[in-house]
This record gives sequence, structure tokens and C-alpha cells, in this order.
Amino acid sequence: MTQDIQTRIAEIYKPHWINYPTSVQIIAQLNQLLEFPRSHRPQSLLLLSETNNGKTIVAKRFLAAHPPRYKINHEGYEKVIMDILMIQCPHVPDEKRLYFSLMDKLNIAYRASIRTQELSSIVLSAFRRLEIKILILDELQHTLTKAGPSKQREFLNLIKYISNELEICIVGVGNWEAFYVINSDPQLANRFNKAIIPKWKYDNNFISLIGTYQQFIKLEKPFNLVEPQISKRIYDMGEGLLGEYIDIIKLCGEYAIRSGEETITLSTLDAIDYTVPSLRRDASLLED
Repeated sequence: MTQDIQTRIAEIYKPHWINYPTSVQIIAQLNQLLEFPRSHRPQSLLLLSETNNGKTIVAKRFLAAHPPRYKINHEGYEKVIMDILMIQCPHVPDEKRLYFSLMDKLNIAYRASIRTQELSSIVLSAFRRLEIKILILDELQHTLTKAGPSKQREFLNLIKYISNELEICIVGVGNWEAFYVINSDPQLANRFNKAIIPKWKYDNNFISLIGTYQQFIKLEKPFNLVEPQISKRIYDMGEGLLGEYIDIIKLCGEYAIRSGEETITLSTLDAIDYTVPSLRRDASLLED
């Protein structure tokens, strides 16, 4: 493969952000959380969607719009302000693991043998010093579904404690499993508003999405993904999931470059190495 082809394919796989109605609405909800005054009972949000339907990307987009900043404190010195902190939840619902994840993200050194009480003190102090207002917990279901009800309850109580103690908003990002676990605690269920990214429909929003994204695929010959036969085929293949549609378009672009065809047609969709999401979970694929 020539360097030119490698460069072009690498360009196709660069991430791009596209606004769409649901993402704009959810980011507006998240921005509203930033504007709320601190409260002993902070309002929080549960951001839900199917796997690979854009929930983490929306959360990261919100995070990127509010990077750490500096302000002058009452003594005339600059201090760092971090409005938002985002971590991926630990894979088991364990108090020390959560504090370790928070300290890793904040670049705070610690001993593996440190006591939980000391960990808690260090983390809460750092949150206050940085004036963090929102803690985003990504992949919340991974933590909540890896243990029995008692461990789930302990972890949920820990989240509630951090939120109450610091008077900060919690944004949980997860799938429907996270929804059911959060709703098992009446107090948390009342505190968490729900923001849902639904599966895509074959409508004007979908056509607009792929029409916009095709602009990032640079080929030598013209192509049109919004042409009805092609757009409907892409829609059916991706089964309503945003991440799938982006993957399909990228695979088509890569195939067009590698094959030398330099365009995308219905036959391109047949040629790419892609399995629809529902079939990836089909155990018959393991059979000879």
C-alpha cells in the first residue's frame, strides 16, 4: 500500500462530530445542570441508549466544550477550575476502585494500601479545590450489573454520598440495564432525570446525517449516499444505531480507495466486511 493510500484511509477514520436534534437537546440539558446552584439534593441525569448509539460521544462532546480553566483566587493567585470530570466506571462496584479511578483521572498519586477513609478525604478535597460541578460516570451498567443487589446498593449509596457531600450533579451514562438498577433505589430514581437517545428512524434526520457525513469521505469519483436505494440499505444494515452507520460509511470509503473504484455504490455495500449487529450475537456463527 502506498503512503498516499494509507494517508487517505487514515483520514477517513478520523472522528468527526455532527449535530443532530437529539444530541443538541441533550447537551442543552447538560449545560442546564452546570447553571444550577449547588444544592444539598442535586439534580442529576441518566443518559441512556443502546450500545453504539452515541451516548458516550455526546457526553465527551459536552466535556470538551468545558475544558479546565483558570481564575484568580482571593489571594491573587491563579487556580485551576474543572467544572466537569468524566471517568469510566470501574468494572466492579467497589468503593476503593471508584476512588482510584477518580484519583487517576485527577493525576493524584496514591498507595495501593491506602485506607478507604483517607482516599475519600483526598478525593472530596480535590473536588472542592477544583470546584467540580458535574461528575460523569460512563458505562454505569458495567459496575451495577457485575454484582448482587447488596453490592449494587452499596455503590448507589456511595454515588449518593458523593453527590450530597459535594453538592454536585451526577451524570450516569449507560444502557437500559443502568436504568433498571438506578430505578431500584427510589431516592436516586427521583433525583435522576432521564435523557434517551433513541434508535434512528429512516427519516429526514437520518438522510441529513449520512448526507453530512459523506462530506468527510474524499474519493476521486462522485457518489451520493442519500440516494434512496443506498440510504435505505445503509439504514437497514445499521439497525438504527449511530455508531454502525458511521462504521459502514467508513468501511465503504476504505473499500473504495483500496479497490481503486473511488466511488460508493450498492455493490460497495455488498463488498465491505460488515456483519449487522443482530447477527454478531448469533451463536450459529460459531458453527462450521
